[in-house]
Amino acid sequence: MQLAAALGCRCRGIDDGYLTDEDAYFHNSLAGKSAVIEQICKAGMELADEYIINVNQIRASNAAIFSAVKKRCAELIQKHPAESLLFENFVKKQTEENDLLENRIVSSAMLIAGTRNTSNST
Repeated sequence: MQLAAALGCRCRGIDDGYLTDEDAYFHNSLAGKSAVIEQICKAGMELADEYIINVNQIRASNAAIFSAVKKRCAELIQKHPAESLLFENFVKKQTEENDLLENRIVSSAMLIAGTRNTSNST
């Protein structure tokens, strides 16, 4: 890793998402960016770089995937009408998740680096 050598440290990549600190929305498995940075610092690391994924790319990807999911669920409802509620709820849950990904979550790829003054000997 040339960047790791340039930083003089060991680096790790994380592909994740977080809420903006200004967002009052609560989700039990999502933290605000400042909380993520705090967790990284407490681990003796630092955020070396970050790439924010364009929300339009996320929307386009979600639309393509969701279209196929909806189509398949409709087929399964036709084939298994007694299980229709299961498939309808799945589509509803996917709709909610897409809304989160497209409107609330900041999706990013983060480069996390060990700080020079931290020893990770265990």
